[in-house]
Amino acid sequence: MGRRKVDSAKEKLKKLNPKIKIDIHLIKLNKQNALKVVREYNVILECTENFSTKYLLSEMSIICNKPLFSASVLRFEGQAITILPKKSACLRCAFPKIPKEEEFLSPQEAGILGHIAGILRLIQSLEAVKYLLDTRKLLVNKVLLFDGFNLEFKKTMVRRNLNCPVCGKILKSRRKR
Repeated sequence: MGRRKVDSAKEKLKKLNPKIKIDIHLIKLNKQNALKVVREYNVILECTENFSTKYLLSEMSIICNKPLFSASVLRFEGQAITILPKKSACLRCAFPKIPKEEEFLSPQEAGILGHIAGILRLIQSLEAVKYLLDTRKLLVNKVLLFDGFNLEFKKTMVRRNLNCPVCGKILKSRRKR
């Protein structure tokens, strides 16, 4: 309470492994700076709390050809998706319409259970580790839904959309060859 999440996370991670390098970007990610930030890294773990940044990171992952591991939580529910540019559906394929922030309660208003966030962050980080280990068994072209109230998992298939405004151009150019 009363601290930035990045400072708390850095402190905890440094206690676990003092040798790691942690870069903190104290900026509001936007279209002007996102490309520069995303290009610096090999993988992206998206942990944002708003739709505009979530979709922006998804788009940047496609542009920069960086895998994206995304998770969302609200109350007793969560979802996760892994996006591999040029190989899988992107966030816009799965959820074509970018929700307007004002149409939904913010996480602070609606509430997030730490347990649900923890479960989804474990899934998200496990996906990233599996990718780095080249296991080829990833949550691609699927959205994993978690119902924490009933303790149920469900997978929903997602197809790449040839007309997707983010990754569709890539898909069309590959089909022309």
